[in-house]
Amino acid sequence: MSISNKIRNFDIENIFFFIPLLLVTGPFLPDLGLTILSFYGIYLIIKKKIDYKKYQIFSGLSILLIALFLISSLISNYIFDSLKYPITYFRYTFFTFAIIYFLQTKKDFFRNFFFIFFFIYSFVLIDAVIQFIFLKDLFLIPKPSNLRVTAMFGDELILGSYISRLFPIYLISLIFINKKYNFTKYINIPLILITVLVVSISGERTAVFSLLIIFAFCLFFKNFFQKNFFIATILAILLLTLIINKNEFVKERFYIETKNQIAETLQGKHIISKFHHAHYVTAMKIFKDNVFFGVGPKSYRFECNNIKYNIPYACSTHPHNTYIQLLSETGIFSFIIVFLIFLFCSYKIFKIKLNQEQNISNDVNFFLYIALFISLWPLSPTGSFFNNWLNVIYYLPIAFILHLDEKNKNFTYL
Repeated sequence: MSISNKIRNFDIENIFFFIPLLLVTGPFLPDLGLTILSFYGIYLIIKKKIDYKKYQIFSGLSILLIALFLISSLISNYIFDSLKYPITYFRYTFFTFAIIYFLQTKKDFFRNFFFIFFFIYSFVLIDAVIQFIFLKDLFLIPKPSNLRVTAMFGDELILGSYISRLFPIYLISLIFINKKYNFTKYINIPLILITVLVVSISGERTAVFSLLIIFAFCLFFKNFFQKNFFIATILAILLLTLIINKNEFVKERFYIETKNQIAETLQGKHIISKFHHAHYVTAMKIFKDNVFFGVGPKSYRFECNNIKYNIPYACSTHPHNTYIQLLSETGIFSFIIVFLIFLFCSYKIFKIKLNQEQNISNDVNFFLYIALFISLWPLSPTGSFFNNWLNVIYYLPIAFILHLDEKNKNFTYL
């Protein structure tokens, strides 16, 4: 087959299958995949191959958010630096519609994605463990000088974020694997424990906290993995105790530093750390002077230098909290929209588990909403809301949620 024929026969949905792998390579490739799929989503809507009117709430909120970001940029003192972010933010909406189209029209797309995801995520886990044990991963990438395990992410300290944010999606993939191959039920607990290990040795405390939230949901609500999580929780506590006692970096990072920060927070010295505290205080001062539309997307980094707001340790690229960033950069209205989405996720999680019968369909929905819940959790330090890498993860479960809500029926995918 000629190269031209291979190109013509290439199915564009294959790009989405490998988004989780592209996320490991850095910002460029996932952004490229996102852009290609978003333009394909525009094409689908223009050609009327997908009826976006079925998803009026999602479409309306997307348009409203982008409009608010645009207004914020246009009235900003940093218009040329800020404007590119709302202009490109539309991509996530059309990216979502492209995935919905694949789910509606491509046979086995749903199942195939989760099978591929299982192997990609498992490979990242194994690669991280290899680096922890042998000091180099499978691609000969050494542990950074600060001893934190990063696996294929190299100098980027985001391994824990990747693993914890995508862990609910991984649990869905395990449901599919377990249903397809009965013997694989024996790997559930080992894989959950390896996930705990990798997040711990990544040194990312926010990622560990996210994992604790997921564990809590899985323990307190009946689901496919509830029995596994009861056993895994006991073993995870033993594993973490062993790691903390044997690994000085993990002990310093998770026990000593956390204990000291909690003590200082309780004493009223600062929130989380002096750096986070300075960011939050400065961002809230900026918000009070720019309540409705903020100072413009990604403009905190400029405004924090303003003598009116500047305090020691205040300046950074963003305030390190999604909601505080929204308040300071884009104002109260965008904050309300995103926070309402978080509250809706919370409502759906409890509704699915308290008011509906136990089945695979509900479990998959349950984990999809948990994935979004973790990304929008308000009480932890976060990356920038406008970060492309993070937004791919934010929007990854949304298309599946919208598709399943629109279908409103049990699975035929297993």
